[in-house]
Amino acid sequence: MRVILWMQRDLRLHDHPAFALAEAGGHEILPVFIWDEIENTDWSSGFNRWSERKKQFLYECLQDLHYQLSLLQVPLLYREGNTLQILKRLVGLHGADEVWYVHTAGTEERERQSRVESSF
Repeated sequence: MRVILWMQRDLRLHDHPAFALAEAGGHEILPVFIWDEIENTDWSSGFNRWSERKKQFLYECLQDLHYQLSLLQVPLLYREGNTLQILKRLVGLHGADEVWYVHTAGTEERERQSRVESSF
């Protein structure tokens, strides 16, 4: 089975439950990180979502994830835009059977995950 693994805030492999499950099941894994278009907007309170330090930390985490995956000869896809549209496109393009991810706690993240769940 081919699985798209939607990486969100869970950017480590050594304790990533969905990655471990896919790997143990012998599934073909296609990890993707999506910088959703909403990340470029401010909170409703007017504050920035991402400080420069937070962006730098994310960048470093993605670099490390890319490296860890490269050791397993698994590419990391990086996309920017609407998460649901991107996942739909990737499923069609790569013939994926399922989209897997780890649930996150944020309100917007849960809403985004709910839209993804109802679409696949």
